[in-house]
Amino acid sequence: MAEFTYAALTDKGAKKTGNIVAESKEMALQQLREQGLFPTDVQTASALNREIKFNVGGSISAHALAVFCRQFHSMLDAGVALVPALQMLGKQADNKTLAKAIGDLEQDVRAGLTLGEAMRHQGNAFPEMMIAMVEAGEASGKLDVSLDRMADQFDRVADTQARTKKAAIYPVIVLVVCIAIIVFMLIKVIPSYETMFESMDMTLPPATLMMIALSHFIQNYWFIIIGVIVAFVLIRMFVKSTPKGRLWMDTRALKFPFLGPLRAKTACSVISRTLATLIYSGVSITDGLHIVSKVIDNYAYKVALEEAEDDVKKGVPLSVSLAKHPIFPPMVVYMISVGEETGQTDEMMNKLADYYDDEVKMATETAMAAIEPMIILVMAGLVVLLIAAVMGPMIKMYSNLDAL
Repeated sequence: MAEFTYAALTDKGAKKTGNIVAESKEMALQQLREQGLFPTDVQTASALNREIKFNVGGSISAHALAVFCRQFHSMLDAGVALVPALQMLGKQADNKTLAKAIGDLEQDVRAGLTLGEAMRHQGNAFPEMMIAMVEAGEASGKLDVSLDRMADQFDRVADTQARTKKAAIYPVIVLVVCIAIIVFMLIKVIPSYETMFESMDMTLPPATLMMIALSHFIQNYWFIIIGVIVAFVLIRMFVKSTPKGRLWMDTRALKFPFLGPLRAKTACSVISRTLATLIYSGVSITDGLHIVSKVIDNYAYKVALEEAEDDVKKGVPLSVSLAKHPIFPPMVVYMISVGEETGQTDEMMNKLADYYDDEVKMATETAMAAIEPMIILVMAGLVVLLIAAVMGPMIKMYSNLDAL
């Protein structure tokens, strides 16, 4: 089989270019005519003339991929052929990026590529785990089973991501709103009372003096505050751009109160579920570890998985390799060890993933329950401080008038 680039006209006269795989140039011409195209030029593909596809226009969420896999599985299970199934899926997809990717898949499959090969042609549109499972499913003749497993995988990933984001975003939003209110009070409210305070022949309370000084600093030296924020962001970006810096930051993130344990449990859930799904589909454990190391976001886990991949290639059991890294709880090491001894590694990892899914759910609820009262207390303290700063001098003034 060889790859050819082509230029052709549609039945409406529109120009179309692309790549096609065929045994010969004559077969390529025949395939193009069978697709309803009128080829004007067909050449053997080379590095200079091969059409390169770029994935643009947005990302595909885990939920969208779950829906795609679920629908794809249902169609194949019902006996629908691959190309017609892709046609229908492309029309049903709500995500524009996914719809375009499915359309490109259809063209590549028509051109003679396998579904796995066609997915690799889409750049980063489809995750490496999904491509590996599709290739394994095609090789074993169980593509529909692989798609069903992937649908479950993406559903659970989407649910876990949603819970983690909820726990992380809520306090950030409240904190930003709180800071915005305080800055507004310092810039607009405090200055309006300052003139009145200055006319009072009395010593102002410490809270009022502090608020006035802070108000002056924000109004006169706002550029310093912005400069400090920009410098902090740039330094953080620089540190995270280096492997050692990113490892240090991501390791510290796992120790952050409330959110640290949640991140760790989420990572263990994703690693266990993804690796179990890959192994069940026929992917080797070393290839599975390589794929999972690309999927996981936290760099500390990524480095640990890459080391585990090297160790397993040398014949070291996975459980022994993971035990060297304290970021993996003893529960993970023990369950994988049991799976290796019984020959049921994928099943044990699935049970481990179920356990950590429940842990993530409880950790999210615990974090939210702990963070909410803390935020309320902080906001109440700030409000009391602002009220004391404004009302303190006035109360003192009225007390002095009553004493006359």
